[in-house]
Amino acid sequence: MIIDMAKTNRLGNIKAKYTADLKQSETTVRQSTDNNDDESSPLADLVNQIQVKYDNDKIYYGNPDEFKLYPNEQIRLKPHTGDKKELLRDSIRQDGVLDPALVWIKDGEKIILAGQNRNIICKEEHLQLPYIIKEIQDSRQADRIVVVTNLHNRQHNEMLPSELCSMLSCLIDSYDDDIYKGDIIKDIGNEFKLERNQIYRVLSFKKLIPQLLEMLDKKLMPMYAGYTLASVSKEKQDALHHFIYDNNIEKISKKNVDALMSRPEAPWEISFMRKAFGLEKPEKKRMRKNTVIDNLQIQKYLFEGEKVDIQNTVISTLNLRYQIYKKMEGYHVTYSEEEVLNAVEQYLKNK
Repeated sequence: MIIDMAKTNRLGNIKAKYTADLKQSETTVRQSTDNNDDESSPLADLVNQIQVKYDNDKIYYGNPDEFKLYPNEQIRLKPHTGDKKELLRDSIRQDGVLDPALVWIKDGEKIILAGQNRNIICKEEHLQLPYIIKEIQDSRQADRIVVVTNLHNRQHNEMLPSELCSMLSCLIDSYDDDIYKGDIIKDIGNEFKLERNQIYRVLSFKKLIPQLLEMLDKKLMPMYAGYTLASVSKEKQDALHHFIYDNNIEKISKKNVDALMSRPEAPWEISFMRKAFGLEKPEKKRMRKNTVIDNLQIQKYLFEGEKVDIQNTVISTLNLRYQIYKKMEGYHVTYSEEEVLNAVEQYLKNK
């Protein structure tokens, strides 16, 4: 159904906003072309195509239940929750839906390319959703449009690492094979304000096993751990996952990863991983302790001349004790102070 724009103030706001957006988009594209010596790029062309210029008769109005979610779950972002959802709700209540959803008509079904959050709010608020229809050649083109609108409309740090990885991978795969990958990365970086190293690191998450990728999405390990572990073999990742599961380990830290990467080539045995996660602490060497004896405790046992050099007196006494012990051992007599005193007493009696 085509809506009469003159009868709807809110849809009039839509047209005004999109006219302004279109002018800004045309200016941006023109500047981008000038900066690139009149050379365009596949991504810039795609972005320009999404910024559709339309008249009143191109805006449609539909019941939220008429629309289907985009079928490719890997590039379909999770709906807003919490404050972001409520901010969008407040905006729609006050001004209506200023940005029509992008819709692809496929096999008679209306599939949302961009606008699932607006559709959710409209359904909850019992409003109809304004939308425009995109002419799509195939699912590959549809994927590209979903990715580009997602990357433009949502902050990168609001996406799960796996979501950003899937979208960038999808976008790169949409380029022709004859285009140099370095140029593709540069093109994406310029369009979405991403550093080259950041793009490569995010793309490396494809090499993570699903269990570790899930931990990364749940913030149970830092991004550093994600792209570092992505560089090791699947066998090591599997071994790490089973070790974490068996030992009820909830998080992986940078320190844990650095300890694991100290062995980049050799296998990761259980004993090695236990040390990396601090489950086996090295034995502490026993420190020799010096025993301090108060002089007053031993002075009463010393003769007058011995008090001057207590240390030598103690050493001499211990030496004598040792000599007596060895002498008694030679006669197969067990050493004891009582035996020594008895022997001395017997000697004095016989004297």
